Amino acid sequence: MMDLVPVWLVQGGWVIWILAVGSVVSIAAIIYVFTRHAAARLALSPRRTEALLETVLGPEGGIARTPYEILAATAGKLRRAGTPRQEILDELTILATEQLNDLRTGMRLLEVIAGAAPLMGLLGTVLGMIEAFKQLEMGGSQIDPSVLSGGIWQALLTTAAGLIVALPALIAWHHFDRGLENARIAMNALLARISNALRAADHAGSGS
Repeated sequence: MMDLVPVWLVQGGWVIWILAVGSVVSIAAIIYVFTRHAAARLALSPRRTEALLETVLGPEGGIARTPYEILAATAGKLRRAGTPRQEILDELTILATEQLNDLRTGMRLLEVIAGAAPLMGLLGTVLGMIEAFKQLEMGGSQIDPSVLSGGIWQALLTTAAGLIVALPALIAWHHFDRGLENARIAMNALLARISNALRAADHAGSGS
């Protein structure tokens, strides 16, 4: 069974195993967050914005799936129920915050892995150096260079592994965070458009 395990995974020690698990978890988190963000359709075009405003002011629409559709559907539902405009906006602000926080699910895990993986690699480096010098001390005057080089090899291996695990997680986290920042800006713009549309509808209703 051990013959099927790569040599570097065995000789790297338990730190390498932890980093290997972290790598699998990181990949799973990246796929999960990417899938959710893609399904949420975070990019909001002017055409989609106009369609969402029609949902707010028109009759009850279909099933709301994306965060923007949920905001528009909620605004339309509250408007048809006769809820005052300010209360609608307050409810939408809370809902938008909840939607953004929900989209952050999985990103915290990427942030932790990106920060912890290099430290785990550094820990493996320290442990490898300690083991190398321990073997060197036990050898006394009979110094075998292979003993020292083996420990150093293990130490450098864990350092490299920590960086390899951390870099994709860090890059993915920044990419997703930028997407959420753009979504936050788009949601604020949509809320402003909804507010203006509700104000115009109120004025039109009072004028008639």
